[in-house]
Amino acid sequence: MHILLRLVARVLWMILAPMFVAVAILLRRLGLKIGLSRSADWIGVEGKVQSIKVVEVADRYEGRSYHAQMSYSYSFEGEYYGGHYTYDSRSSDATQHFAQEHPRDSRLEVRVHPRRPAKSVLALQP
Repeated sequence: MHILLRLVARVLWMILAPMFVAVAILLRRLGLKIGLSRSADWIGVEGKVQSIKVVEVADRYEGRSYHAQMSYSYSFEGEYYGGHYTYDSRSSDATQHFAQEHPRDSRLEVRVHPRRPAKSVLALQP
């Protein structure tokens, strides 16, 4: 009986874990879109890419994915701030392309919350 319960638990885990990951990815992407729509009234300032690196992640359920991890800085009302952005993709080529479009020291538009300037989002074109 104990072995049967462990087997059932393992099968459920194998079925449900990928679904939880898929839902988490979907919610993250929706959150980004919601955040960008709310930031439409935020103030646009020029930012600068401080660093960007591409990381390959291997997941036993989802396979390989690639992340371009970017750090950026910007100035608002005389103060300097920084932020982070991660571009996620299943394609190495797409991720490398994103990183090449945003090299270190390149300029980009940052949307800044007018009352909380440490809060920002990037205004990236899809």
